[in-house]
Amino acid sequence: MPLKRAQEYARPECHHCGDFSAEVADISCGGVGSMEWTIVILRTAKGEEIFDRMVADGRLETRSMEEFENSMKILIRLAKRQHERVPVPPGRSPAWVRPENAMPTDRAS
Repeated sequence: MPLKRAQEYARPECHHCGDFSAEVADISCGGVGSMEWTIVILRTAKGEEIFDRMVADGRLETRSMEEFENSMKILIRLAKRQHERVPVPPGRSPAWVRPENAMPTDRAS
């Protein structure tokens, strides 16, 4: 199903949230165009520690993000679009809503 068509089924809250890619989480997961895989973005040292332990224990299978280059481009584009669309709440700093360096990078598995 094309993303545009799927948007009509999204929860109303999803159209107002400025944290599209779970930027304030230790680990954020999603499947934007990744075909049966989940893109995992490790945002903190704690997130990396948890993820690495799960991989070492054999609970997760990983593939290189290079295999999902188009998915990452889509994720970054959608996250940027959400940043532009959703304003920072009154009385809050932009860092409260969007921490520095929170945008997805190529450090994903």
